[in-house]
Amino acid sequence: MGCYVDRSQSQDCVGIGDTVYSTAGRTRIKITLAGYLVYLFDIWVGDLSGQEAILGMDFMVPAGIRLDLADGSLCLPDEVRIQLSGRRQLYNNKARIIRLDQHLQIDVGDSMEVRMRRQASDQDSLWVTRGDRWVPTVRRGPGKTWYLAITNVGEKKLILQGDERIAMWLAGNRVPRLQGFVTVGSCRYLEGQNLALQATTDAKVSEMYQRPE
Repeated sequence: MGCYVDRSQSQDCVGIGDTVYSTAGRTRIKITLAGYLVYLFDIWVGDLSGQEAILGMDFMVPAGIRLDLADGSLCLPDEVRIQLSGRRQLYNNKARIIRLDQHLQIDVGDSMEVRMRRQASDQDSLWVTRGDRWVPTVRRGPGKTWYLAITNVGEKKLILQGDERIAMWLAGNRVPRLQGFVTVGSCRYLEGQNLALQATTDAKVSEMYQRPE
């Protein structure tokens, strides 16, 4: 593997084979999740026939990863959910899905506001999702009115169907059992805001240069 192995430490393990198994040492590896979350983790090394590597689950807690065995998924620190192999998602009857009630056509760099249903309780939390060419921005109106501004961050006119899923209300501290949803103010949400700002700024600059003198 090309790794330095510290052979001054060893550990006896049970549950691997019929007898007690002793490791040969420790080394440090790099684990990359979702293509950009990188962790350094110390593992035990040994000569175990028939296995190239056995990675335990104990690295997930210090890495801030939540494992949902009932749903068969894990949630990364930036709220990206990954479905575990061979598991089907469970329907969460506590979620109030918000969908578009009409078709939208949005020009490049433009935004359109969609009024959302109120939360059933002050304890409910709002989760939003995004598309490949659009990002949402949550705006509060008077009272308990909420609006979702959808910005086209693509390079051509955006057309969204009337049943497009854009957000959901969840009770208490529950988390979505659907991939792609993030809370307002999270790192992933702020990434989308940067894309929206860049798209609207580029559109204004392009319009200024195309305007006849």
